[in-house]
Amino acid sequence: MVLAVHNKLYEPAATYFFLSEHPYYNFPQYLGWTEFTHLHFALAAGVFEAAFGIMLMLGLATRYVLLVVSIFFVSTGIISGLEEVMGHLPIFGVIAVLFVAGDRRSSDTQQGPLLSPSPA
Repeated sequence: MVLAVHNKLYEPAATYFFLSEHPYYNFPQYLGWTEFTHLHFALAAGVFEAAFGIMLMLGLATRYVLLVVSIFFVSTGIISGLEEVMGHLPIFGVIAVLFVAGDRRSSDTQQGPLLSPSPA
């Protein structure tokens, strides 16, 4: 979330210049949204990254969020190659751990039947 806020929302220049060198990451342009500039993409990516980070911190739809995030990371790994995958290996590890753990709040609410207090 820190990188989303700092690198994309607060100071999107670095992301803008990255997209200038690698314009194929701005995929909405290839979907027909020709008015979707690199600055629009940087701001939209920042909003989505921050929203996904908040959802993960709050434990909301953990596995669904991780699935979407995984799709984005795998697709950028396919596009950019092995060095991108190597740089994101720690993130893939965290995704795997959180995916296995799931939503801890929902498992806490699925307790067995409550026992009545002892008459003693």
